[in-house]
Amino acid sequence: MISIDKYAYSSRLRRTDPMQKLVFAIMTLAVCIWAARNIISIIVILIMGGMTVRRGGIPLRFLLKILLVPMSFLIIST
Repeated sequence: MISIDKYAYSSRLRRTDPMQKLVFAIMTLAVCIWAARNIISIIVILIMGGMTVRRGGIPLRFLLKILLVPMSFLIIST
């Protein structure tokens, strides 16, 4: 089993309604687009990462490893 699948199946958020997670993700995306400020986007990234680690039970080291590639693209584009 791939490690990302292992963490997805063992996450404490796996039983949360997918519609609630979708609405929350769309709302945070809308906040980032509406605010159009880098500091707001950074705060949202930190909050979402913190929630993933605390509420989801995903290790911080694994989360940072997974986000390394998208974050590099984000840094280059800004």
